[in-house]
Amino acid sequence: MKITAMGMACPLGLRWPNAAAAVRAGLVAFDEIDYVDDDCEALTGAALGRLDELLDRPSYRARATQLLAWAVNEALADVSPAERSRLPVVLALPPTDAGQAQRREEIIDALHSCPVPTHGLRPEMVAVVPSQGASAGFRALEWAQTYLAQSERCLVAAADSLIGGRPLANLARQRRLQTERNPDGVIPGEGAAALLLSRDSSPAIAEIHGLGFGREPGLPSNDIPLRARGVLTAARQALSAAGWDPGSLDLRISDAAGDGYAFKEQALLLARLLREPKPQLPLRLPATCLGDMGLAAGLCGVVLAAESIACHQGPGPRTICFAGNTEGERGALVLTTSNDPRT
Repeated sequence: MKITAMGMACPLGLRWPNAAAAVRAGLVAFDEIDYVDDDCEALTGAALGRLDELLDRPSYRARATQLLAWAVNEALADVSPAERSRLPVVLALPPTDAGQAQRREEIIDALHSCPVPTHGLRPEMVAVVPSQGASAGFRALEWAQTYLAQSERCLVAAADSLIGGRPLANLARQRRLQTERNPDGVIPGEGAAALLLSRDSSPAIAEIHGLGFGREPGLPSNDIPLRARGVLTAARQALSAAGWDPGSLDLRISDAAGDGYAFKEQALLLARLLREPKPQLPLRLPATCLGDMGLAAGLCGVVLAAESIACHQGPGPRTICFAGNTEGERGALVLTTSNDPRT
C-alpha cells in the first residue's frame, strides 16, 4: 500500500509537516488542563487550545471530530469532489457511551457541521473499525487492503481525545492517569491522522510493506508475566509479509506513552526479535511530546514515520511502527521509501 497523501492534527500542529517537525525537534505540548485529580490537583495534558476557541465547552467526541476534519481535509486536499463521493473510507473513532461503534451517518453529519468542516464523503462509503486503543488504526489499514483490491484509492483515518471527563475517569480507574500519586501513568492527549492509500504506481511519500497482529497475555491487570509474546508475533508477521530480515530495520516508532510496562515490552521485544546484535535500532516515542493520543496514536506514528522517510530524517528508511491496547492486542507495521533498493 502506497501512502500518497497524509494529514495530521495535534497540539503541536494542524498540518503533518509542522507537527512532524515539532516532534522531531523535541517540542512538548504539555500544560495544565481544566480537570483535577482526586486530590483536587490540576492535571497535565496535551490539549489543543484552539478547540476551546472554536467549540463552546467541547466534549471529547466533539474535539476528536474537529481534529479528524482537519486531518482528512489535509489528506484530501488534491482529491476532487467527484472522487471523494466514491472514495472508500475506514475510520477508527471513540465508541459511543454504550461502547458501540459510532454510526457512519452520524459521523458524516458531525464532520459537515464542524466549525472547520469536511465535505464530499458519503456515509455508504464509510466503515468504522470496532477495535479500541491505538492498534485500531492498524486494523483500519488491514481493512483498507480489502478495499484496495476493488478501488484505486482508500482513505484511512483515526482520531481521539482523552481531554474530557469520561476518558480521564477511565484512565484513573485503570490507574493509568499520571498524577502526583501515580507518576508512572500517562499524560492524556488528543490528535488525528489520515492516510490516503493507493495501489497503483503513482509517486508515494512512503510504502507500507507488511502488517501483523498478536495478543499479549501478560497485562498489568493480571498476574501473567510479561514476555512480549504479542508484540513479537505482530512484528514477525509484518516482517514476514514484507520479506525483510529484522536486522535490516533502521528505526522503531512506538505508541508507548509513559508507563513502565510499555517500555519493558519494547526491551523484551528487541532482545527476542533480533537474531544478531545490532549496533543501534533507535526507538522514537511521539508520546514524549504529545502524550497518549488514544486511538489516534498508531496512525500518528505512521505519519511521523513516513515524514522521517520522505525527508531523510532518520538513520535509514526501513521503519517498524507499533501500537496496542489495554486488552492485549498488539499491532506492527513496516514501511519504507517506495524506491528502497533493498526491497
